[in-house]
Amino acid sequence: MPRFAALVILCASTLAQADTSALNHRIGRAPVPAELRPLIGESADASLPAAERLGDLQRAFFAPGNDPSSWLTGWYPAVQKMENAAAGRTPQDEFIRAGTVSILDIQAADDTLVPHQNSRDLQNELGSRVTIAVIDHAGHALPVERPPEVAQAITAYLAEQNH
Repeated sequence: MPRFAALVILCASTLAQADTSALNHRIGRAPVPAELRPLIGESADASLPAAERLGDLQRAFFAPGNDPSSWLTGWYPAVQKMENAAAGRTPQDEFIRAGTVSILDIQAADDTLVPHQNSRDLQNELGSRVTIAVIDHAGHALPVERPPEVAQAITAYLAEQNH
């Protein structure tokens, strides 16, 4: 079995108490704010007008000023169903703890789905195993919004792990 030396996570967090009442209501163990929950599904609903979906994408996933139009296409309902089913079957504590490896927690400064008040939960729970990198001017769509900064954070972290 392969052994992993480190884990990189993007836009995830934990809270002391899980909200497991329904799928898409949490990220890790952090509850998704109730006002954003409908926007997740609506943003992927190709039957809705593009202007409405762009607004939903902007509010739920993208930082102010960042263009969400690249996310208008590429949504696959069957894949979303499988992702939700897998998330529902995955023990959150096992997933969140990532075994015993070190973790780079890359956070978006303007992430509305993982609110800033939860930004230190993973580090508080797992201690020095967790390194936090915060990328400004990015929301939950962090890899799309700031790819060079994400790549730099990962590269710097992995270089540090190899020393």
